[in-house]
Amino acid sequence: MNRPPGKDASPPLAEEDVGNLTATPAAGGENTDGQPGTEERTRQISLILCSRSFRSAPLLQKFLQFITAESSKGRQEELSEYVIATQVFGRPANFDPASDTIVRTQAYRLRTKLKEYYENEGRAERVIVDVPKGRYVPTFSFRQNPPPPAEISRSKQFAHDATTPTRPKRPLGLILVGAVLIVIAFAAGALVGHRWVRREPLAVTMLQSVPEPLSRFWSQFLGDGDIILAYTNGVFLETETADLLRFRNSAAVADRGALVGKDEALAQALNPSLVARAGTLYYEESFTGTGEVLATYRLANLLTRLGAKVQPKRSGLVTVDDLKNHDVIFLGSPFDDQVLAEMHLPERFSFEQPARPPYLWQGRIVDHTATSSVVSYGVERDPQSQVIRADYALFDVLPGPVPGRRIIVLAGLTTSGTEGATEFATSVDGLRKILALGTTAHNQPSDKSDDDSAGKKFPQYFESLLRVEAQKGLEAINVEFIDGSVVQLQK
Repeated sequence: MNRPPGKDASPPLAEEDVGNLTATPAAGGENTDGQPGTEERTRQISLILCSRSFRSAPLLQKFLQFITAESSKGRQEELSEYVIATQVFGRPANFDPASDTIVRTQAYRLRTKLKEYYENEGRAERVIVDVPKGRYVPTFSFRQNPPPPAEISRSKQFAHDATTPTRPKRPLGLILVGAVLIVIAFAAGALVGHRWVRREPLAVTMLQSVPEPLSRFWSQFLGDGDIILAYTNGVFLETETADLLRFRNSAAVADRGALVGKDEALAQALNPSLVARAGTLYYEESFTGTGEVLATYRLANLLTRLGAKVQPKRSGLVTVDDLKNHDVIFLGSPFDDQVLAEMHLPERFSFEQPARPPYLWQGRIVDHTATSSVVSYGVERDPQSQVIRADYALFDVLPGPVPGRRIIVLAGLTTSGTEGATEFATSVDGLRKILALGTTAHNQPSDKSDDDSAGKKFPQYFESLLRVEAQKGLEAINVEFIDGSVVQLQK
C-alpha cells in the first residue's frame, strides 16, 4: 500500500475523462495525414479500458489514461519516468528511477496487455494503440492488414462473449485451498442438515453459535452481495528444474506456463544474475502461503456460520467492479498483492519493501504518525539460528471506493502474520481490543462490568498493528495488540 502522492501530484483520472483523451484537434474520422482522428482514438481507448484484458488491471487503466491525456495536451516531452511515477503510481517526491523500476515494469505490462487485447477482443479493430519502447507516448495507427470478413465476424462474436457474464474459471493450482473450501462446504452442509432435523430456525441458531462480540462485528458485513475473500498468491519465473525466481511485483503478465523471453525475464526478476544462468523460464502463479490458506478457511467458516455468501478468489483477479459491489477482505500483504499495492488508502501504517537487496524477510510496517523519528516494525529472528520468532501484521477496516463498501485488510509481513491477524480478528479477545478503539454508544453510566461490551460500538473504520509470535518459524501461536487508531475520513 503506497502513500498518497504529494500536493503536486495530479488526481487520478475518472472514467468520465476517457472522452477527453484526444491526441489531435481533428474532429473525427481520419486526419489529413492518414492517421486516426479524435473520435476514433477516443472510441478505441474506451474499448481498451473496458475490455476483458484490462478489466482486472486498474493501475494499467490509469497509466494508459494518463499518458494519453497528457499527450493530447501536447505534453509528450514531459512524460518522464519521474512524472509518471509520482502522478500515476503514488511515488514520493524523492523517487529514484535507478533503484525503483515501477514505471518500466508497468510499461512492459501495458505493452503486454495491449498485445493481448489485439490478439483476442480487439482482433477486428481498425485502430491500433501502441506504446513503443523507449518512450511513454501512445501512438495511434490504422491496421495495415485488416482480417477477412469471416474473421471479423468471429472476432465480434468473441467480443460479445467477453461482455457476457460467465462463470469464472477455477484457478489452476492452489489444490490445498480447493481442499479447504470443500471441507468448508461440507461442514456448512452438515450444520444446515443438523439444524433442519432439529426443526430450529437456521439463521437464529447460527447467530447464537457465534459469541459476542464476533457476531456483532462480522454481521455488519452481511449486506447484499457476496463477501469476497481475496487471498494472495505470488508470481514467479520457474525453471525446468522447478526452481523459482521472484518477480519484482505480484502481477502476472502472462498465463501460467507461458514461456518467458530472456529480455523480459531480466527486466522482471529480482535477481537478474540468476536469470542469466537459468535456461528456459515459464510463468508460475500457483503458490499461496499456508497462513493465507488457514486464514481463508477460518474466515469462510465463521462467515458461513453467520449466513454470509462467501466468494474466495485470487487477489490478482479482484476487479474495480468487485470493489464497488462487494465488501472485500484482502488476506496477505501488498508484497504479493498488486491490486492492494495500487490502492491509495488512508493509512497510518503502511508496508514498505527495501529498494535494494537483500530482500528476504526485510519488509517493514512503518508508523507514519511518529513525530520524533521513523518507527517501523520488521520480522524478528533468532540471532543464532536465524529462525523467525515473530512477525508483524495489520488488521484494518477502511472505506471502499464507493459509499457503503469496505475494504478489510488482514496482512502480515510474512504468511505467519496473516494467519495471526485473522486469528485475532475472529477471536473474542481480539475484537474487544478493537472495541476499545471505538466510542461509548450511550453517554450514561452503566451498571455492567468493564469487561462487558454491550454498551460500546465498533469504530466504523480503523487500523491496528499486531505482533504475531511464530512456532517453528511459521505457525502463529500468540497475537499481541501493539497499537491502533480510528480512521477519520476527510470531508
